[in-house]
Amino acid sequence: MSDGDGRIGLVATVGVLLFGLLTVAVVFFTREDATADEEEARALVAEAEAEATSTEAAPPAALGRIWQTPAVPSGEDDGGADGPSTDTGDPAPPIRLWVHDNALATVAPSGVTGYGTLDGTALWTAPPPPEAGPLCAAGQGVNGSGLGAVLHTATGGGCSLLSVIDIDTGTTVWTADLTDPDAPPADPAGVTVTTGDATVTVNLDAAGTPTAFHRFDAPTGDPLPPPAPPQDEPLCPDAAEPQAIRHAGSRIVELTRCVGTDDLLLNAYVTDTGELEWTHPADDPAFAFSGLAAGDPVVLRQGRQLVAYAETGDELWRMPEPVASHVTGTVLCVQDGPAAAGLLPLAGYDLATGRRLWSEEAEPGTQLFGEDDTGALLTGRVTGDALWLESRDPATGEITTGPVAELPGRRLHDGLVLAYDEYQLYVMASVETDEGPALRLRAYER
Repeated sequence: MSDGDGRIGLVATVGVLLFGLLTVAVVFFTREDATADEEEARALVAEAEAEATSTEAAPPAALGRIWQTPAVPSGEDDGGADGPSTDTGDPAPPIRLWVHDNALATVAPSGVTGYGTLDGTALWTAPPPPEAGPLCAAGQGVNGSGLGAVLHTATGGGCSLLSVIDIDTGTTVWTADLTDPDAPPADPAGVTVTTGDATVTVNLDAAGTPTAFHRFDAPTGDPLPPPAPPQDEPLCPDAAEPQAIRHAGSRIVELTRCVGTDDLLLNAYVTDTGELEWTHPADDPAFAFSGLAAGDPVVLRQGRQLVAYAETGDELWRMPEPVASHVTGTVLCVQDGPAAAGLLPLAGYDLATGRRLWSEEAEPGTQLFGEDDTGALLTGRVTGDALWLESRDPATGEITTGPVAELPGRRLHDGLVLAYDEYQLYVMASVETDEGPALRLRAYER
């Protein structure tokens, strides 16, 4: 008898036994009190049906691995990685995956290396600027032309040497030394860099100091001025002085003070064009914000809260600042607090109203990977040497179980970095080697 025939026979035998048990149960209970017997019989039937269904449920599909790279030194001292990106800052050395057309780039303290998406062949390693130290900051991704921005450590120790790299060719398109001898060395924990289709925008400190804010033309590297405060503003008849300026994604937000007064204005601009979108009085003389969590609508970090603003500049809603957040379409998906008993508290909030749409306690070890190409929140958890992927409907939290990807062994931790294109999923893991911490990249068929 073949293995297939044996399995079919086993399933048939189990089905016959279950059917026999149900028949005996029904006959037995019909001889007793009718109402109680019927309820118990129905419960027994439901239990048996659930058991039969569970025995037939197919396991999640395993993703076929197409290729993997040799372990490449990451340049880290302690083997730590920032893992899945969050909106809570990036104090650890940046580890990113950038993908564009047929090129895939790994971004790590050791530098930027390009691979062919077809077979994982190493194509190039981008040279750092002269006398540059380790890579210390990087944008989350590349623009539509395949340009990505990174910063290296300068001779004086600050994270202030900017490079823009074309990952299709490995060419360093331009560089800029942003070191300010009159300012403290830039701390990587406070650096933010975004590569838009038209501009590259950089904050060099967490305070949003105007002199630490920089904009460049993305293709050429030509410096661009900061967005101009609104002119002829009734609240500022003379002029407005910038107090703080920060950016995230598609928006730049600036706080200005009217000359000779304590009146403050909050101004929002389009990142790529510098176009003013709205301006609004900041009623609190001590108004301050420490960053942006979202750009459309503008969601600011103020104290220990997130505060959202409409296109008019009026406040929409506020909530306690979460541990981590990702914008998926019109929903703010958050980790609502620290993990408790291994479970991760997740929730979704409507960006327009701040209304909670759903909440759940996710499985232990669940990681948030951001929005996938279907508009869902992509999450995953590591079990042994396998990554179990899931997607959550951002509006309802409904879970769709995804495939399973086999991971490399000797991992230093379970923090993974994911990227994908139309055909493949790419997973990068930090692994231990005899030479020290390294990165191993794998591609799977989607």
